[in-house]
Amino acid sequence: MNKIIITCTIVFALALALRLYPTISTGMPFSTDGWPFIKNCEIILEKTPVNIGDDMVFDGISNYWPAISFSGAIISKITSLPPIEAMAIYMPLAGGLAVIIFYTITKTHYGKEAAYIASLLFGTVFTHVYFTAGVTKETYANPLYLTIILILFNQNLVEKKSTIAVFTILSIALAFTHHLTSVILAAIIISITLAKIIDGLKTGREINKIEPLLAIIFLTTLTLYFALYANKIFNFTTADETLMALSFQVIAFTLAAYLALKPYNYSRNGAIISTTAAKAFTAAIVIIILFTNFSPKPYFTPTVQRHILPYLLPYYLIIPFIVQGYIACRRICSPVPLIFWFSAVFGLQAYSLFTSTGLDLTLWIRTPNFLYPPAAIIAAQGLYKTYKIGGKKIFQTLAKLTVIVVILAILATNLYSLHASVNLQDRYMGYHWLYTRQEYFAGSWASKSCDGTIAGDMKVSYLIDYYYKLNVDILQGYRYLAEETRVRPKLLFVYGQMFRNGYVLGLHGIELPSGWTRKLYELNQIYANGLTMLYAG
Repeated sequence: MNKIIITCTIVFALALALRLYPTISTGMPFSTDGWPFIKNCEIILEKTPVNIGDDMVFDGISNYWPAISFSGAIISKITSLPPIEAMAIYMPLAGGLAVIIFYTITKTHYGKEAAYIASLLFGTVFTHVYFTAGVTKETYANPLYLTIILILFNQNLVEKKSTIAVFTILSIALAFTHHLTSVILAAIIISITLAKIIDGLKTGREINKIEPLLAIIFLTTLTLYFALYANKIFNFTTADETLMALSFQVIAFTLAAYLALKPYNYSRNGAIISTTAAKAFTAAIVIIILFTNFSPKPYFTPTVQRHILPYLLPYYLIIPFIVQGYIACRRICSPVPLIFWFSAVFGLQAYSLFTSTGLDLTLWIRTPNFLYPPAAIIAAQGLYKTYKIGGKKIFQTLAKLTVIVVILAILATNLYSLHASVNLQDRYMGYHWLYTRQEYFAGSWASKSCDGTIAGDMKVSYLIDYYYKLNVDILQGYRYLAEETRVRPKLLFVYGQMFRNGYVLGLHGIELPSGWTRKLYELNQIYANGLTMLYAG
């Protein structure tokens, strides 16, 4: 069997295993965001025919992106598994499928070797593994998003008559799946389409008329969906915010046009200077992270803890290879689609970092997952070029060793990051997405025994409110345990990890005062199963 086939199979198996790992470790769906979609799936199976837009039946939010629940119902019927089990398993598989589609995109333009390296980088990157291991809209949207990118990148697919029909179906499916992915893809499609038109006018090449048509189809589909159906809840942007986002897109497009469309004459000295500067920058960042007290403080999120900064090293280690990859792309093929794919997402990332809007935190956390695919492709070009460097034997050996060490360091850091989140339950690594069976059973017991409001943190709220349909007062539990009020909650939900990581408010657990457990003695314990306790006031 071909060596590339074997290595690619290993990469795909690793990508799938990493995404299934959180679910396998507990037997429960991963992610706080998954509970409303699992509940919707159960309602669809139980009450069909049912109006998916009925906010009295559904939660009034997740039903406006129902594709994940529809697909969950189909998988549940096919496998005869209950929705909670079917979605817990097949959603991470869908996330892993995105890596296979990504490999196809890369292989088409840059060859098998680069595709293998890029897939290894993308398939194991921690935050993408984390988000696509769960029952989330992003997980289901990723294969759709990358399939549309595959069409845009492949001229043979674009020219086929059936492409318009397939593209339209994919556009509708994505609109029904995830609003953020749809908006980001709209920016990417516009950026790539305009760049190809400008490049065609500049070089005199014939402009493919199908590509602007595909852009129009996607934008029309997205506009109609938001205007006719999802407009009830998609109202968190203002005209000023939209104008600001467009301004950042224009800046990013201009920079990308300079990098991708300017006349290019390869200069060995220029390449050496560029890569040396990138290496110096990377070395400085690594030194700052590992050996100083520097800690970034984004204005919209709590201080990033020092001990998690080393987890960011993979993203800095590939910077020199991104520079080399860009040089390689300019020399061997047109980098237009790739550069403008990256720039469109980078524009949104910059918008989230440098403006104060209702979307800044969401974009800051989630847009990196859209930067990784184009960045991985460019970096893979640089890594492969370095690995195959010519010259003296000692330089060839050193180059190969460097590439191997960098890839292993990136892989090890990403694997440990997942371990820190799932096994070590690090407070700042998204531990609260992991639910145990004991927490699920406690919620089930509470739903049958309580008819009032339950006090619990945000992790409890997602399970109890969105799945079991009971009211949860997040602040009441914290105020009582933090001794900010003497009013006892009617029912308090406490789980094991709260004793170590605190009370989840926002992105992570908030430290409770020393001796907070004494407040529990003022209540009556009415339920316990080893990891979860319920107290009545």
